[in-house]
Amino acid sequence: MKHVLLTVLALASFHMAQAQEVQFGEMGFGGTGCPAGKAPVLKIVGRSGRLTIPALAIDSRSQDALFVRQNCSVRLPVTVEAGYQIKVRSSEVSGSIAQESGISTTIESKAGFVGVQAAQPTAGAYNAKVKGKFKIKATSANTLVASNCEGKDSILTIDSNLLARLSRSGQSVQASVKEVKLDFIVSACK
Repeated sequence: MKHVLLTVLALASFHMAQAQEVQFGEMGFGGTGCPAGKAPVLKIVGRSGRLTIPALAIDSRSQDALFVRQNCSVRLPVTVEAGYQIKVRSSEVSGSIAQESGISTTIESKAGFVGVQAAQPTAGAYNAKVKGKFKIKATSANTLVASNCEGKDSILTIDSNLLARLSRSGQSVQASVKEVKLDFIVSACK
């Protein structure tokens, strides 16, 4: 797994809203679809943040297979002060797809915290001839998934996958995820 130390984190043990409620560790990422030289980006504003994962793509034209898959997984260690938690509020996957009839393509991204049940995946399925852009979004007025409130260290996980099943060899599918965005907030536990 590749590791990247975020510049944001180097600025004195990362603070959100002038309090040490949350600290992030060194991010790790890897998988067959993680683009070389492009690390996920973490942006923080006050008590909210966004983690953006760069593109991944599949292209059946370069392979003689009935199954084409790419994945990219991100692991971000998190220390949350007791009485606070990170709540993932939305997940968005955007990109483009072009495929022939007889192909089934699934695009998904799933967020979670180690030791806490993961959220339902943000997912889309395409089972017909299609060409164009897509944007798949999962939001919640409350929370998609949250860290625990006990002040324990955890790991925020994001697993993104592109999968195409072809009905015969030689079919054409090109799909790419431009980016995966995960929006979160830090809040006091109730």
